[in-house]
Amino acid sequence: MRSYKKTLSVIGLGYIGLPFLLSLTRTNFKLYGIDNNKGKIETLKNRKFFSEEANITKLYKRTLRDRITYSTDIIKSEVYILCLPTPINKKKVCDTKILDSVLNKLTPILKEKDLIIIESTVPIGYTNNILKKIKGKLSKVRNISVAYVCEKAMPGNTLYEMTNNDRIIGCANKDRIKLKKIYKTFVKGRIYFTDFKIAEAVKLVENTYRDFNIGLAHYLKNILNKKNLDHEKVFQLSNKHPRVNILKTSIGVGGHCLPVDPYFLDNKKNGLINKIRLINDNQTKICLKKLKLKLNAYKNNKICFWGLGYKTNSLDLRNSPALKIYNSFKGSKYFASEIKNDLKVKNFLSYKEAINKIKHHVLLNVSNKNEKKYFKNKIIIRI
Repeated sequence: MRSYKKTLSVIGLGYIGLPFLLSLTRTNFKLYGIDNNKGKIETLKNRKFFSEEANITKLYKRTLRDRITYSTDIIKSEVYILCLPTPINKKKVCDTKILDSVLNKLTPILKEKDLIIIESTVPIGYTNNILKKIKGKLSKVRNISVAYVCEKAMPGNTLYEMTNNDRIIGCANKDRIKLKKIYKTFVKGRIYFTDFKIAEAVKLVENTYRDFNIGLAHYLKNILNKKNLDHEKVFQLSNKHPRVNILKTSIGVGGHCLPVDPYFLDNKKNGLINKIRLINDNQTKICLKKLKLKLNAYKNNKICFWGLGYKTNSLDLRNSPALKIYNSFKGSKYFASEIKNDLKVKNFLSYKEAINKIKHHVLLNVSNKNEKKYFKNKIIIRI
């Protein structure tokens, strides 16, 4: 067994935390994976974890059993990387309770030269305030470091993005070398150092920009459709301009980041961010209304919904417009299925059962490849 002099804990083993932890197996740290979900920890310990992303499963299986210690309890380390959820509350304000709770548990066990890295998305100023609080509580411990790093990943392509994207790191000058050594063990992209607030702002601006561009596409689509124009044709020809790139429209915006992060910048009711968010949320309502009208022609038929993830080729149900649409239909004649995967949703059928027994199918987020392969000779209902 290889011995490691230094220790590193990744706290929060979700969509970001676990692949991040697995990517760190090249470092010279003894690794700990921490999560309060006992079932998840037991699954990881027993080598039974499976990800919808094949390369994550492959990396997990390839990682030696003794390389990572999994636990529900925080273990003393030199480096702590926090990959914890920061949702919004009813007032559309960032809820940092989970992150705050973990930091409160960490603070009493911190020692000289320990490093805390926050990868969770936070409001501007959060990291600096946390560092002040920690130093205020630990009068005898002088040299504690905190850094903020913009998490870079997209469900469905997580490991590739973690590895190849550039990283923006907010930290003190004295911590740059230490942080670069950690991230450069697996990051092929460039690393840019800045201060806490700029790094925090970059993450929020990136996701706001993406949300705005999708919102613009939805807004233009609705205007053009009211004028009886083919919006796809208009977009296609408009994008011939070298500086125009109008995105494809969808049934709405989902996932953990885009429907949430822009509010961390501004949550004013009359603000531009709120208006764009409403456009993207209303897109789902518009699509649902159209679908209900179409399904009136199939009142006596069983209907199966496919592609409930928030985007094509993903099983991520967080803030998924497709799941919202499916859940809007009540009754025993509505079913859901996924190709070769299971989901914990109402009236779920295995994909073989759904294809063999049901003729009418609503394809929400299904790739063209899968549509051609699995839905031949089926009645497909589109929004």
